[in-house]
Amino acid sequence: MLINEKFDFLYTLIWILIWIILLLLFKIFDLHSRILSIGMLIPVTVIPNLITSLRRKNQIKKIECLRVILNVPIEEIRMIAGIGRYDLVDWTWKQSCIPQKKMYLLEDTLEKKYIERYGKAFELEYHEKH
Repeated sequence: MLINEKFDFLYTLIWILIWIILLLLFKIFDLHSRILSIGMLIPVTVIPNLITSLRRKNQIKKIECLRVILNVPIEEIRMIAGIGRYDLVDWTWKQSCIPQKKMYLLEDTLEKKYIERYGKAFELEYHEKH
């Protein structure tokens, strides 16, 4: 597992533990009812998907920023990720179906190239300001 993949796994694990603790608290205080049970299912399905979509959005922003800084063409980005060379004319990140594992690989590879070139870790917040 890559480092960013481990962080995302940790976030998911923390969310599951929080949910289990909440369920135990509801059981202890005898707040278990049908409405409450249905209400607890909504956050369980929505929040992990929200976390994943926000993470993917941040990954795309980071990859695109690294691509511009390192002056790497989109063809090479697609080659690094192993996502093929089709549809390059009107290609966008939002319309592409790139598996999450390949996004982690691409992010890690570009970060390593950045470290090799500049000798320091990439900070997205710093580059967004400039």
